[in-house]
Amino acid sequence: MSDTTKARIEFRLHPAEKEKIEKSAAALHMTVTDYIRACCLRKQIMDTSWVPEITKQIIKIGVNVNQIATVANTTHNVSDRQIDIVNENLIGVQNQLRAIIEHMENPLDQNLNECRMLLQKICEKLDAMEWS
Repeated sequence: MSDTTKARIEFRLHPAEKEKIEKSAAALHMTVTDYIRACCLRKQIMDTSWVPEITKQIIKIGVNVNQIATVANTTHNVSDRQIDIVNENLIGVQNQLRAIIEHMENPLDQNLNECRMLLQKICEKLDAMEWS
C-alpha cells in the first residue's frame, strides 16, 4: 500500500447492494475499491472489455496487408482495382476507429453503447472484407 492510499472509509450496506457493486466492478474489469472510488469521485467509468477484440481485428488487418504486399512483390500481378478495394476498406476502418477515439477523448459526450456499436461495425466490416 502506498503512502497516498492509507486513509480508509468504512460503511455498511445491504448484502444485495454489495453483490450489485461487486458485479458492476467485475463487469468493468475493475477492483471494487477502484469502482467505488470512481463512482464517488464522479470519474469517468469506461467499459474496456472490447479492447482485446478490436486489437485482434487490427492485427488481422496488418497480417492481411502483409500478405497482399507479399503477393504484389512476388507475382507483380495485383490490379489497381484490388489495391483500391484494400484502400477503401482500410479508410473505412480508420474512420470508424477515429470515431471511437473521439468518443473516448470526449467523456462528457461519450455514449458507451455507440462505441460498442462502432466496434461491432468494425468487426463486421473486417469479417466481410475480401482480400483476394
